[in-house]
Amino acid sequence: FVLLGPTSQTSQHLDTLSSIARMMSDNVCHFELTYAKNGQDVLDAIERHITRNVLSKPPKPREVSEGLKTAPVLFSGLKADIARRLKHYKSDVTDGLRPKSIASIVFMFFACVAPAVTFGGLMGSETGGAIGPDEMLISTAVCGVLWAIFGGSPLIILGGIGPLLIFTIILYQLCRDMDLGDHFLGVYGWVGLWTGALTIVLSITNASNLMRYFTRFTDEIFSALMSLIFIYKAIEALVAGFAAAELPGGSSEKALLAVVLAVGTFYIAMTLAGFRRSKYLFAWMREFLADFGPSIALGTMVGVAWWLGDATTLDTLEIDGGTQSERTGLMVDLWGVP
Repeated sequence: FVLLGPTSQTSQHLDTLSSIARMMSDNVCHFELTYAKNGQDVLDAIERHITRNVLSKPPKPREVSEGLKTAPVLFSGLKADIARRLKHYKSDVTDGLRPKSIASIVFMFFACVAPAVTFGGLMGSETGGAIGPDEMLISTAVCGVLWAIFGGSPLIILGGIGPLLIFTIILYQLCRDMDLGDHFLGVYGWVGLWTGALTIVLSITNASNLMRYFTRFTDEIFSALMSLIFIYKAIEALVAGFAAAELPGGSSEKALLAVVLAVGTFYIAMTLAGFRRSKYLFAWMREFLADFGPSIALGTMVGVAWWLGDATTLDTLEIDGGTQSERTGLMVDLWGVP
């Protein structure tokens, strides 16, 4: 940056330099400037940064995308989406074929596998093995691949989340209370079919147009809820380890090792994520370590756990294929539900 101006306006120059410093520490602005294709893209990125961070300036009126302006006619939104996205379908995939995407791919792999394993294990213990880690892993993989190919939006994350876990447990308890415990998977299947049908109705009636009246608060409060659930479940598991250590046959070493691994994973991930601002190594090395920080942390701590103990030191994930009597292979008898 080159700043030119009269010497009598020192305070204004300092304010400008301060704004530049804040802009250069904004990762979102960094990303937009890196991939700007022309001068106007640079100016737009700077203006968006100012709108996001300078509270004294009123934000510009919210722009509503064309996808939320469709006519109130059945299927008009779907037709408009297909016409708008079809020409970009190929680039949605090919644009991701760059080295920078590898870090995101590896990170998203862990981001998808971790909740599938975590919530799958919890579901397995709370549903009598009807839905466990194996089902969660298979469904996450299949739905993720199908959505990426046919959904027109490969960046969405499909998988188990906290509210789904809580809902599934409550539904299982409800089935038990109504003497439908043996038909839980069938009931769960019908709930899924009805949910899918309602989603299709919302789609063909252009109900997504209502999103124009929502703010980012809706998304941010849900993201905060998800984060709190993940943090709570992680701490709960660590506390449960110490509670189990007090029982006959318990091991305090196992609980302590779990805490060390958890803290180590967090520390390595956060340290490497902030390595981008470090003065050490070359720029591309710092970028690599920052991008792959979470993946390196997970891999390192898994290796440490493997090296420190044998199969009896820490609990490992058990996959037993479920215990539901109504299941025959991969099929569930939907019509067997009373």
